[in-house]
Amino acid sequence: MLGQMKEQLLVKDNAIKAFEQKLSKGLKDSEHKLDELRQQNVQLNEMLQRYQQNEVSLAEIDNELNRTKNENDILKIATAENERKLHELEEEVRSQKEQLERHQKERAAEDDRWKLMSAREDELTKLWQEVQADNKVQRQIVKRLESELKISNERNQNNESETISALKTELQKANEELEEKVKTLKDQLANKEKELKSSANKLAKQKKQFENQQSRIRDQSVEIEMLRTELNKHEQHLTNLQNESQAREHESEAEKTKLKAQVQSILQDITQIQDEMRIVKESHDELEVEKLKLEQRIENMQREAQDTSDDTQHWRDQLVDTENKLRLVELKLQKVETENSQLAERNCLLEEQNNRFEKQLAERERQKDTEEANANDLRLQLDSNEMTLRKLNEKMSEILDENSRLHNTQELMDHDYRSLQDKNIELEKEKLMAEEFQIDLQEELEQLREHKLVLENKLRETVEQLQQTEEQCAEQKKNTEAIEKELKEMIIARERLENQNQIMSAELNELRAVQSDDEKLHNLMCEQKRRIEDLEHELIDREKSAKANIEIVDKENKHLNEKLGTLEASREELEVTKKEILLLKSQNEELNRDLCILNKELKQSRYDNQELERQLTPLKTLEQEKEISEKEHTTLRDEINKLKEESKMHIEEAQKKALEVTEIRHQLHNSSEINEKLENTELELEKMRELEKKLRANAANDAELANQKIHELEEQLHTAKSDIERLHESNDSIQVEMDKIQNKNELQVQSLEVKIQQLKEHNEKLQQQFASQKVDGEKLANFEQMQIENEYLNKHVKQLETELTAQRTEASSQLQEVQDLREKLKSLQCELYVLRENAEKHDAQLAEKQKEIDTAENERTQLREMLTNEHAELERQIVHTKYITEQNDAIQSDLLHKQHQLTEVEQQLHDMKAEFEAVNSTHVTDVVVKTKEIDSLRSELQQITVELNAKAQLQEELDALRVELAEYNQLKELPLSQATVENGQKLILASDAENLRRINEALQRELEDLKHKSTSEITELQQEIEDMQSNARHMTEKLAEVEKLHSALTTQQVFSNATADQESLQDTREIATGGGISKLKTEELLQQEKAELATKLREIMNEVRDVSERNLFLEQQCENYLILEQSNERLKLQNAKLSRQLDETLVSMQHNEGITANTEFEYLKNIMFQYLTGSANGNNETLVKVISAVLKFSPQQTQVALEKEHQRRSLINKIL
Repeated sequence: MLGQMKEQLLVKDNAIKAFEQKLSKGLKDSEHKLDELRQQNVQLNEMLQRYQQNEVSLAEIDNELNRTKNENDILKIATAENERKLHELEEEVRSQKEQLERHQKERAAEDDRWKLMSAREDELTKLWQEVQADNKVQRQIVKRLESELKISNERNQNNESETISALKTELQKANEELEEKVKTLKDQLANKEKELKSSANKLAKQKKQFENQQSRIRDQSVEIEMLRTELNKHEQHLTNLQNESQAREHESEAEKTKLKAQVQSILQDITQIQDEMRIVKESHDELEVEKLKLEQRIENMQREAQDTSDDTQHWRDQLVDTENKLRLVELKLQKVETENSQLAERNCLLEEQNNRFEKQLAERERQKDTEEANANDLRLQLDSNEMTLRKLNEKMSEILDENSRLHNTQELMDHDYRSLQDKNIELEKEKLMAEEFQIDLQEELEQLREHKLVLENKLRETVEQLQQTEEQCAEQKKNTEAIEKELKEMIIARERLENQNQIMSAELNELRAVQSDDEKLHNLMCEQKRRIEDLEHELIDREKSAKANIEIVDKENKHLNEKLGTLEASREELEVTKKEILLLKSQNEELNRDLCILNKELKQSRYDNQELERQLTPLKTLEQEKEISEKEHTTLRDEINKLKEESKMHIEEAQKKALEVTEIRHQLHNSSEINEKLENTELELEKMRELEKKLRANAANDAELANQKIHELEEQLHTAKSDIERLHESNDSIQVEMDKIQNKNELQVQSLEVKIQQLKEHNEKLQQQFASQKVDGEKLANFEQMQIENEYLNKHVKQLETELTAQRTEASSQLQEVQDLREKLKSLQCELYVLRENAEKHDAQLAEKQKEIDTAENERTQLREMLTNEHAELERQIVHTKYITEQNDAIQSDLLHKQHQLTEVEQQLHDMKAEFEAVNSTHVTDVVVKTKEIDSLRSELQQITVELNAKAQLQEELDALRVELAEYNQLKELPLSQATVENGQKLILASDAENLRRINEALQRELEDLKHKSTSEITELQQEIEDMQSNARHMTEKLAEVEKLHSALTTQQVFSNATADQESLQDTREIATGGGISKLKTEELLQQEKAELATKLREIMNEVRDVSERNLFLEQQCENYLILEQSNERLKLQNAKLSRQLDETLVSMQHNEGITANTEFEYLKNIMFQYLTGSANGNNETLVKVISAVLKFSPQQTQVALEKEHQRRSLINKIL
């Protein structure tokens, strides 16, 4: 007996030692794995830190790139301004050239002034060279910055902060220097412009050195062309640099995407490793607990081994009990095995579901990538829109420059117009003087007529005397007839000369309205008056001296024959003058035609002005609408501020409600109240959805109306701009034509002056000839010829008077037309001046309003982001609340049921522990008692042996045989009792295992249901999130359209205000009636739109409040769901521990020989089925251990099998 027990103890010791070795190996392996995991964690932490540093560096690089972009934009603007200034200077140079060409004939020699101008031009060239040098320096700075950016990109990890600060300081310094230089250049240019204006006025007297100026100007133009070529080269270089920077930005973005992908993969690996770490830690903790339990068991076994040598009878009783327990354990193990197989199958299903879920997550990530790509596209579109806006701003600046130039030209025109007005006033005064002079001439003519009557009486008397002398002169008639013929020819020539003089006087009267040198005309008229008076005196003298000179005629006939040749020459000269007069008449006709054309053009300009005034009326209405829209904009801003305050209040209320929800979490038992709240939330959600649909419909309608209004306003603005451009073109053409006409008039006046001087000289010559011939004419003239000449003179005077009256009427009509045209030009100039002032005011208002719009846009973007974030969170929380509310009741009921089951299991375990402790205590007491009894029996046996030595040896032998038979019988009964006890224990353990397996199956089913529900709810949430994103985009588009409407309305209001000031009082009264009606209509429409917007905003804010409250409630429910998931994971771990404990109990039963054949076979069958089908879910090593225990492998065989299984598992993992 003792030998067998010792052998059993040795076997158990060996098994314990092998088990300890296995445990030590497992502990070493686990420690090694833990070290590796720790190292991996350290590496991952380092990777995370590096990734974070890289992200920070990338963000800083992005900021630097954005700053460099902004600085490049500023440099571009500066270069554009410099180019604009170059264009302005070129235009000024052109204007100077034109002025020089106009004033070529009027310039005087002023060498000193020209030297000053040349010095100034040299200074300008120097300034341009400085500007070029500055541009070169700026470009060098840009190149250097780009090189530094490259270096900074290569040295991101070490010197990012230092390079960024240096770049910032350098860029700031460069910007400051550029700004200072630009300011100085602007000041210098302004001063130089003033000096150029003053010099332009002085250059009117510089004639001689015009050729030198032209050569210098050509040189300057060549230099300017060179500058332009250089600027084009620099611009190309800048474009190349921009392209390179864009390519680098694309590369950096690609690297960012790669880094993000790597970071995501690293984060996934980290999460996997963390999960593995958790599993390893839990397994390590379990191993430590098991180790402690095994040590306790070993100690107990050692004690029991010591006790078995003392007390064998007690073991027999215990063996019986253990056999019963083993039977129960076997039954439980069978149940547990079936449950494990079912759990394995469920785990396979769960893995498949997890794979599907991972695929769905990958698809969602792809969707997110596509959304990010769309967002990038939208950003690119925004950048393109910003570029278009910049271009438009540049065009606006160019238009403003053109307006300023036109303003300057108009000022010059005003100055010229004023000078012309002064000249016209002087001409009118001179005309009045001429009219007075003509009245005096008429009075003198009347006096001459009276004098002629007196002379006629005298002539009658002389006729009587002549009749007496006729008889005496009959002989001389024959001689005088030839002389009379010559005198008639002289008279005809004189009449011709007088006609020519009359024609010249008429032409001079016509030229009075055009010429500026009226003093010369006055002198000519005075000279003509004097000549007429002299002629009249001469006629009187001739009549007196005719009688006395008749006798002298014979003597002077010879002289007359000599002078006839000279008269013929004078006739030829007179014919030449007639031709010149005809040419002058043709030129005057051309001038009249030009004046007619100008009148037609003025009429067309009047018609265009009327059309513009008609078109300005709708613009005024648009300006009024702009004012109304601005007022609405201010009210909307106030409402937005109020809404912000209300949103803050709602957030505070939401926080309070969140606190209430936290309290509600603690009150989960009151499920009826929670269900009611959930139903209320669902109803509110339905209401919110209906409101969202309504808002979308209203927003779509508003967007359509806004687009229509914007198109109409743009068309109206386009038409107005085209009309204004037409007016400018017509004004320019009129100015050009006026300049041409002025030049023609000046040339004609000069030619006429030359011709008048020639005629004066010719008249003086003729007068001298007439003076020399007076004596002869007086002698030879007859009274009849004198009468004929007087009648001819009277007729000629009458014709002159009629012609003067006709010319006066024509001149007065032309002057009236000119005055009307001047007044109209004045009115147009005043209107243009007012328009310019209004345009300047409009530009200032636009700048202010743009600032306000920018601030409003920033606020709007912030509000949009807030709203979108809150809306997304609310939707996510709503869906999550639905999911939680659906599962909360089921989870609570399941938890209650599981809690009851756990309490029952715990009670059973507690009872088992108490029984085990009681058995151990009784066993210990029994062992102590039996050791004492054995000692006492040994002492008695010794005594008995000593006393019975004397007895017979036969009796001793019989007694020994009897004892041996009794022991033999006892030994036979012991294995039977041990087998029965072990069978009972196996049955108990099998029943427990079956219960545990059932519990595990129920838990796994619940977990599968929860996962299925979670996946469905996640899909629904994603769909709702996508819908909300599309809605948010739609709302952003609508808001952008509304902002465009506001900007358009503001611009229209400013333009209408500018045009309203230009109109006259009568037009304002007429428009006031029609405009008042339109104002009322527009105000009513705007008020309606205001009310609608206010209601929409209120509804949106209410929805935001409700959604924020629901978000808080959903977050709380999400936390509850996470707690439930954690509890489920704990239950899984507990189930795994129980399954391992069962496997260990089976391993510990390796050498029990009392297991029956049936149970062993069924157990082996189940294990082999699980092992072959692979339904153990990674627990194949435990199956190998169980199989080795059931088939009673040696420790070496079990070790080899475990190693082979480990190798096979590692290969499968690598393949997967």
